[in-house]
Amino acid sequence: MSASPATAIIDGHEATQRYDGMVHLTVDYPDDPTVNCGAGLYDAWHVVVDAHCVSDNQVIPDPVAVDPSRIMVRAGTNDRTSGGETARGTRVQLHPDWTWGTSGPGKPVADIALVTVDHPINQPLMKLPPAAGSEPGTSLRAIGWGLTEFPPPADEPDRLPAMLRQRDIVQLPAASCATADPTIGEGDICISVGTCLGDAGGPVLTPARHRAAGTERWWVWQALVSRATNDDDPCGAPVVATSLPYYRTWLATAASCPLDRITSTATGRAPQRPLRSNQAHGQRRVTKDELPFLGQLTGG
Repeated sequence: MSASPATAIIDGHEATQRYDGMVHLTVDYPDDPTVNCGAGLYDAWHVVVDAHCVSDNQVIPDPVAVDPSRIMVRAGTNDRTSGGETARGTRVQLHPDWTWGTSGPGKPVADIALVTVDHPINQPLMKLPPAAGSEPGTSLRAIGWGLTEFPPPADEPDRLPAMLRQRDIVQLPAASCATADPTIGEGDICISVGTCLGDAGGPVLTPARHRAAGTERWWVWQALVSRATNDDDPCGAPVVATSLPYYRTWLATAASCPLDRITSTATGRAPQRPLRSNQAHGQRRVTKDELPFLGQLTGG
């Protein structure tokens, strides 16, 4: 696999409204830069995010969830640094098909996960689309806190905007992404240029059909930004996003899964963060060259 995860909004502008369900998620590693991703508030207790954002990025080959206590989410504000409500993670469920994007042709990449938080978040929820989802040619909107220019300034390579940004884009035929990313398939959609490093996990939206007069437009979440299709120009080429209609059933099942049945990895192990000095089960420290998904996780 040669694709990198998309992680900011290029050539966009500051958000013009509050978007229901929008969440900023961070993973705090003790001796590595903090991981920043967008996410969505599925219900008061659960946040939907890309699996690669909450997989332990220090070990391969099997996906292992991060220690959920290292996850913090902020909802109900366009400022990722203040306001709204915050919560800590308590559980992480990675989709069972997620394998760091290395699945063969025809098998879903399944870059999606569900995080349980330590107390209910009293904010508007993300609105899920009907089962059919969107089609190529559909007008979309991407929002996020990713890089606003690429390459970023040499003196501030990890600079991310504090305020949420948006850009209108369009859904492309899968072939527009498949030429560079052979892993696109079921469970994915292809979107036009607009997202960049730091926008991973953020929503790809379509407007809801109805709204009350004088109210803000409602938006439906069609997908989560997943990965770029060009390692050399990750913010200047089409992007692959994870389709939410495709994973509706899994999300509903995961959100209702009782504690004693929750696992955090594709192999069914209980949540854990392997120690770097004593990594078991063939796990080892990973490098960005080996796993391009890591190259686009923006610190901050």
